[in-house]
Amino acid sequence: MTVQAIDLKVIEDQKAEQVQLMRKAHDYLEKEGATQNELEDARKFIQQAEEIDKKVKAMESLRDMEMAQNADLLEAEKAKAKEAEEKARKAEDLAGFKHIGEYMQTIYLFREKGVYDRRLEKMRNETRAAGEKDMSGVTGTLGGFLLPTQQREDVLSARAEASRVRNRALVIPMANRFLEWSKLDLSQGALNKTAFFGGIIVYRTAEAQTIVGTRANFKKFRLEASALHGLVYIPIETIQDSPVSLEAYYRGPRGFGGAMAWREDWESIQGGGGAEMLGTLNAPCTLEVSRNSPAHFQFIDAVTMYSKMLLSGMDVIEWDMSQSVIPELMQMEDTNGNNLWIQMAANNVPDRLLGKKINFTEKVPALGTKGDVMLGDYSWYVMGDRETFELDIDKSAKFEEHMIAFKVTERNHGAPWLEGPITLADGETQVSPFVALN
Repeated sequence: MTVQAIDLKVIEDQKAEQVQLMRKAHDYLEKEGATQNELEDARKFIQQAEEIDKKVKAMESLRDMEMAQNADLLEAEKAKAKEAEEKARKAEDLAGFKHIGEYMQTIYLFREKGVYDRRLEKMRNETRAAGEKDMSGVTGTLGGFLLPTQQREDVLSARAEASRVRNRALVIPMANRFLEWSKLDLSQGALNKTAFFGGIIVYRTAEAQTIVGTRANFKKFRLEASALHGLVYIPIETIQDSPVSLEAYYRGPRGFGGAMAWREDWESIQGGGGAEMLGTLNAPCTLEVSRNSPAHFQFIDAVTMYSKMLLSGMDVIEWDMSQSVIPELMQMEDTNGNNLWIQMAANNVPDRLLGKKINFTEKVPALGTKGDVMLGDYSWYVMGDRETFELDIDKSAKFEEHMIAFKVTERNHGAPWLEGPITLADGETQVSPFVALN
């Protein structure tokens, strides 16, 4: 509650009265032949003006304190309002549920017990409004309930933190099932002609010579979102007795977010297209380098791969290698038979090759298999993302074990946006943002 501060007009009126008293005293004191009574009146006017001055100063001091107190109260009220607004926002983000475990329990009670909770209706309506009904016709899903905003953001955050490709790719939100746009055609490279401007050619002419027109060539790029499902079996007793413990299945890098990030990365490398993302290992734009010695990775292989790399994105080019390649790296020799890495056993495992970071990952094939070593720039990879998560349950699959299946579904897709390698202006050299050892 604020304090009513002294009205500024009251203070101004007092100051005006003080000025009038000072003028009267001034006139009497300046007057020639002023009488004794007039001099006495002048003294009284001065005394009254001094008293008003003291009163005005006290009023101004009090007003300052009152205004300061009001400011503190106003700030406190603002903070309180902001806190209430934040609580309301969080409540809305959670669709009225205390946590994801309560949400899962509510879906369980609705699906299996017929216990209806009005909070679920909002999530079902949002699902339909977002076009998920049409999506379910394509993907075969029965259509469940959207995750509340806050929990969806938690899963997205965990997925983003765990994903290598997503953090480097061009990620485009998809308003519906299809993502389609025009892209420059970079397949027009030839001798003395660059491919990087889609067919636009700039050249000089002599005076009065006719200019030959050129134009940029475009191609269509299209992605169709498909469903990526995560499935986990949970004891029914956990749903009934301890829903808060279900948080771990949805939040953090060990939950659905991390699992989906792993699958996205794997598909971005090894996916075969169609319902899966098109992985760089199987993409037509990827250049393959035949290894110098079967089942080995030698320095000449690395140099050859690097020579095939599109070097426009020097700061984002990285190696992806199977962990089974580590012995090859640590024993890698130059042409004179000298070990390139390990002079002492105490030295660390190499983390860079030809200046580019090495990522050891299980998402590529084992040593001796095509793709066991890959060099890539994933800024040339496109992901279309529906940015929604759907949750549903089924207890029939593990009925005899008293388990219930929780399924989370998201819809996205991805592919390199190049259709083939790029031919440089020397007319012979082909490069690509993705190079694989064969």
